[in-house]
Amino acid sequence: MTLQNVGQTTNFSVSFDDALVSAQPPANQAQTRANLTANCNALLGQVETAFTTTTGWPSILLTMSDRMRAAISVTPPAVDPL
Repeated sequence: MTLQNVGQTTNFSVSFDDALVSAQPPANQAQTRANLTANCNALLGQVETAFTTTTGWPSILLTMSDRMRAAISVTPPAVDPL
């Protein structure tokens, strides 16, 4: 497992596992890498807003850091046909 770091915000580091790319046929690897990078970049634009919305919520889980690894799927979710 090799993580490909795409970007970082104040509280998040967004990356994807390079095994997702190497698992694809060679002809599809460049497009898969481009899709994963685009998905990570889209996530970068949203995570801080979501994080600041939820930081004041009560929790019984005690952590020493506000950072967490976000996972993304290889393919984006299906579009709602409605």
